[in-house]
Amino acid sequence: MTSNSLAKKRQILKKIIAVIIIVAVFSFLGKVLYQNWTKVPFEKLEFNYIFLTLSFVFLFFCFLLGSFIWKLILRSMGESITLKKSMGIIAVSQLGRYIPGKVWTFFGRMYLAKREGIPERKTATSMILETGLLVISAAIIFLIAFGFCKGTVLPNKVYWALFLIPAGLIVLYPPIFTSIINFFLKRLKREVIDIKIRYIEILGLLILYCFVWLFQGIGFYFLIKSFYPVEFASFLPLMGTYTISWVIGFLSLITPGGLGVREGIMGFLLKFYLPVSIAIIATLLARIWITIGELIFFGIFARGARKVES
Repeated sequence: MTSNSLAKKRQILKKIIAVIIIVAVFSFLGKVLYQNWTKVPFEKLEFNYIFLTLSFVFLFFCFLLGSFIWKLILRSMGESITLKKSMGIIAVSQLGRYIPGKVWTFFGRMYLAKREGIPERKTATSMILETGLLVISAAIIFLIAFGFCKGTVLPNKVYWALFLIPAGLIVLYPPIFTSIINFFLKRLKREVIDIKIRYIEILGLLILYCFVWLFQGIGFYFLIKSFYPVEFASFLPLMGTYTISWVIGFLSLITPGGLGVREGIMGFLLKFYLPVSIAIIATLLARIWITIGELIFFGIFARGARKVES
């Protein structure tokens, strides 16, 4: 049996497992929601379009800041790109996360950035750094959210994710990070890179990514508040739940966009702070919310990416 046939069989098996996970998680959530349907506090449900609008406003701030940070990362590598083009490239390429394989977002952004004159290896390196900063900043926000939240009932087993903070800070130290990247580039027989970015700059980028999660957490809070009167005291655990669910879903490496995995973790954690039925509804709405947001960004900023291609 050739290596190509083995690789194809692994890909098929991975897709099958991904489908099983997605179907199992959403089936379980649907079953629990059905069983708790009579417990839905309909008398408290009230649609508030102002809060819903605010949720998308903060989601937009998150997207805007994320695009600006990527622009800063590229600038630290000696590459220049306008904020408008950065937003256009990210708006188009991020839709690739919904395609199985976890690589289409990378390939899409590298392709569009190359049209702008940015070498593929620098784009790939910027995205690796971006991913590391996103994961570590999410872990930091999670720690802050639950570390300063009184009456937290989160199971202790979930705190395993906090090891990402010290480990990530070590990996992001420029000499170590550059050595790791160049190791893989050499294995792939690609040209090595020299990242001329100071550690203090990386820490500054990390702080900015913490604000990305803060904006997204506020948006998630307003999303729930748009149909259920959640108290402000629940803001920190809701934000922490959102960020850690994203991290675990991202690290799952099986389902596209963490689909199913993220919902399973979020639904499990939200039930400690919301009625079970509301927790599941909020979990399902969170996926719809972020997807609609990405489609809106695509519709608004895709023109910038088309201009790059032309």
